[in-house]
Amino acid sequence: MRVLLVCAGNTCRSPMAEAIWRRVYPEDEVASAGLTALRGEPMNPAAAAALLEIGGDPGAHASRPLTSDLLAWADLVLTMERSQAEAIRRRFRVPAGTRVLSLGEAAGEPGTEVADPLGGGPERYRATAARLRELIERAGR
Repeated sequence: MRVLLVCAGNTCRSPMAEAIWRRVYPEDEVASAGLTALRGEPMNPAAAAALLEIGGDPGAHASRPLTSDLLAWADLVLTMERSQAEAIRRRFRVPAGTRVLSLGEAAGEPGTEVADPLGGGPERYRATAARLRELIERAGR
């Protein structure tokens, strides 16, 4: 399965989720992107540190914006917030109820959103990484 994880800037939540997904489901192809991302930005250092603490590998991440090609590549698109899934459906004319969902919806927790840790301290990034891992373990299968 090809999984695309999407957040806003593609420097915190979605790259953390990408690394976690890759570790939990090594048989899947996985990528990440951002709705408002600039191209080529590194992962936020606090996000990378939190990821390392839970055994994830931040690798050499470089942010990228969501494109129609990435969307077409993916079998499943998971966002950090419901509003992001709705924005993708509107912007790319993807019918509701198809392969674009929030991570919370995919994990069976439709009201759950993964808040952006940007600007928070290390503990906020740790909590985000832990929550992503929980949701991904429930969402993947």
